[in-house]
Amino acid sequence: MTPSTGARVHALLAADPAVAALARDRIYPVEAKQGAQAPRIVFLLVDDPDDTMVDGTSSGLVNARLQVNCFANNYEQAQALAEAVKKMFQAQSGPALSAVPRGKRDLPTGDPLVRCTSRDFSLWIQET
Repeated sequence: MTPSTGARVHALLAADPAVAALARDRIYPVEAKQGAQAPRIVFLLVDDPDDTMVDGTSSGLVNARLQVNCFANNYEQAQALAEAVKKMFQAQSGPALSAVPRGKRDLPTGDPLVRCTSRDFSLWIQET
């Protein structure tokens, strides 16, 4: 994960009022800190490719794949948080960042009191 991509994703999630209302400050890259309460978000850059072209130049545009796991104390809360994340990314349609939803699934958590809904996105990011 390049720091700029991960930092941008974190900043977008934390700044969105609907996401922040549900997850508060519990937004983590890669894995949550031990003991983190739900609801929370854990995001992973599945693929953050190098933008270098064959001739050694850069197009300045990267297509990264992002997975956002939304954890909550029940299924409905997990679904609501995942929907808030989707809406936030869909609103980010501009020259610096565009997001395309690529799928949604439910994941086991190993904890019968916590549910997880995961969303995948294709991010087009203008490198700075």
